[in-house]
Amino acid sequence: MKKLITSTAFAAAMVVGVAGTASAGIIVHDTEAEFTITNNQAGGVAANRSILGNMFDNDTTTMFSLGLGGNIALEIVPSTNAITDGTVVELTNLGSNHAESAILSLFDVGTATWIDIAELFNNAAPGGTQAVDAGSGVATVVGVVAGATSNFTLTVLSGTFNAMRLTDTSSNIVGTGSTDGFDIAELSVTSVPEPGMLGLMGVGLLGLGFAAARRRA
Repeated sequence: MKKLITSTAFAAAMVVGVAGTASAGIIVHDTEAEFTITNNQAGGVAANRSILGNMFDNDTTTMFSLGLGGNIALEIVPSTNAITDGTVVELTNLGSNHAESAILSLFDVGTATWIDIAELFNNAAPGGTQAVDAGSGVATVVGVVAGATSNFTLTVLSGTFNAMRLTDTSSNIVGTGSTDGFDIAELSVTSVPEPGMLGLMGVGLLGLGFAAARRRA
């Protein structure tokens, strides 16, 4: 009986320990310091919309504007395999009276190329808030209106990436009216545990089941 209890306790410890490790693997990148940022903001943007920290201040009334035709690239630090299966990118665009859009791309580590994922349109664009799939097959993006804001959620399906880029395309919209391009009010990247960790959790649960079966016998 003592050996059985010890085995059960060991299996339980394995589950708890591995589950804790898996939970610890979930990382939310939502501060400026967690990214290496390449800022190619175009001209004509007001000073209060040129502050990079506006994207990470938990305030949707402040924003960073790309400028017409401008772009910004954000590489996660440390960058090794930072964006993989299951990673979620969340972006908020404050509502506007001007139609604005931007292409969201991911940097493929293996091929060292940018892959366009979707074109994002804000609430004032023809058709309203939406994310038009670029056909990459490696991620999906959904755009949803929430009050005065447009929220976009990207979910990676496959591949290994370490950076994202937003490129303003507002000038392509007839009658856009925008003078400072696509606005980014908030941005975050949530990484998930490696698939191997979930496998280890399964091994731990199997150990618990085996110990319980022995006790019933």
